[in-house]
Amino acid sequence: IVNIDALQSPNNRLLLLQELYLYMNQIRTAPKHLSFPQLRVLSLNRNQDIKELSMGYCPMLETLLVSNCSVSVLSSLVGCQSLREVNFEFN
Repeated sequence: IVNIDALQSPNNRLLLLQELYLYMNQIRTAPKHLSFPQLRVLSLNRNQDIKELSMGYCPMLETLLVSNCSVSVLSSLVGCQSLREVNFEFN
């Protein structure tokens, strides 16, 4: 997987996911203001080409795992009011 923009289509049933693990892919960009209303866990670990991450409306998100990437810009976590665990090791 290189591009995850398709996950954000308004008609996409994936918007109802509760957990999304995209571990060790070749994702280069994450959509601006990534939004999943039911998502509780998001793992983008070991996607070394991700430089920027911006979370949109993810009110149920509790765990955000983005270690071993190249994230240098975290734009927003405003829509993630349930966030309890964040891991940005080795960025």
